[in-house]
Parts: sequence; structure tokens; C-alpha cells
Amino acid sequence: MRELDTCVTGGTQTHAADGMACVVVASVGKAKELSRRPEISVEVIAKMEIRGEASCMPEGPALAVKKLLPQVGLTMDDFCVVKSHNPFAVNDICFSKVHNYDWKKMNKTGCSLVWGHPQGPTLTRIAVEAIDEAARLGGGYVLVMGCAAGDVGIAAIFRVTDAGGR
Repeated sequence: MRELDTCVTGGTQTHAADGMACVVVASVGKAKELSRRPEISVEVIAKMEIRGEASCMPEGPALAVKKLLPQVGLTMDDFCVVKSHNPFAVNDICFSKVHNYDWKKMNKTGCSLVWGHPQGPTLTRIAVEAIDEAARLGGGYVLVMGCAAGDVGIAAIFRVTDAGGR
């Protein structure tokens, strides 16, 4: 496929599939009791929701991350996992350009294009998969982001630690 710059094609839209996911909220003790890996800890560092210009949905996640990073004192180099809800491939192209970030470092274990949009709570599933990926890597900072409603950008940062405190 030719290089995409500012266009959206039918080839970048998701198909109908099931992206269902859920999160169980529990006390730290109960979570450790139920977990297959009780040595892993997950902390929400920060989140951001932002509205961009009307109908500029692909820019939303990039704008949310741009506003969030200075508030937490992190840079894109600090993340071991970066995952995005990208119902259109142009979302990741936009993010890559805004943050001068190599899109090949994003969504290393897959992305929401394979689950369908908007059939399920894809950002929840992305967060779960990103946290799992970080745990398998030994811990670190995780960035997840997504878009909604034509102009909304959402981003969240998590810290995943193992018993070694990484």
C-alpha cells in the first residue's frame, strides 16, 4: 500500500469483530489473591481527556498525550509499551508526526484494528494488553491512548512494577 499522508482509505477501517473486555476492581489484597502473578503491581499515574477541533478525531490522542506528558515529567522515551486505539491507521500516523515517534514502536502485540470498532470497549482491552506486555517485559511505564466522538482524545499512563521494584 502506498505511503499515507493526509488521506483515509477504506483499507484503514476496522471490520465487524468483538473487542469486548472488562476490568475487575478489587482491593490490593484481593487482587494479589486472585492474580496468577501477585508480584506484579499496576499504578495509574495520570490520565487526560481533551477535545480537538470538530471532526479532527485522528489528532485527539496525540493532543491528549502532548498535554499529559509535561504534567507528569515523562517523555516518549520513558515508555516500555505504547498502545493506541486506532480505528483508522491515520490516528497512529498523526501521533507519530506530532510526537516525532517511530510508529513501529507502537502496538507491538497488535491493535484495535483487528477487534472491530466500535463493537466493544477497545480502550479497556488495550490497557489490559499493554499492562500484560509491560509485565512480561519486567515492568515500566505504559502509555495507552484512544479517540472518540469525532474530536475527543484520551490518554492514560500506568506504571507496572515487579517484585524487584523496577
